[in-house]
Amino acid sequence: MRQCIWAELSEAERSNVLVRSNASTSGVVAVSVGNIIARVRSEGDAALADYTKRFDGVELKNISVSTDELTLADRLDDITESAIKTAYNNIYNFHK
Repeated sequence: MRQCIWAELSEAERSNVLVRSNASTSGVVAVSVGNIIARVRSEGDAALADYTKRFDGVELKNISVSTDELTLADRLDDITESAIKTAYNNIYNFHK
């Protein structure tokens, strides 16, 4: 997974980041995703922390979002907020 700092990307780079990948929707992927969902349902935050470390290379100390972080999210600029909404809609529609 490639990490990007949104504020440092040009408009063209931001558009490229938001394009849906050509991920396979084969049975193998469906089984893998099903296993991940089942594990998260049974193990909760411990499974999320493990997958975050495994897939993203990040060791989370806390999965919760603080009140301060929520307050900061309310102050997003329009471009960032639009990008997050677009990403959410793409993810939501992909998994329908």
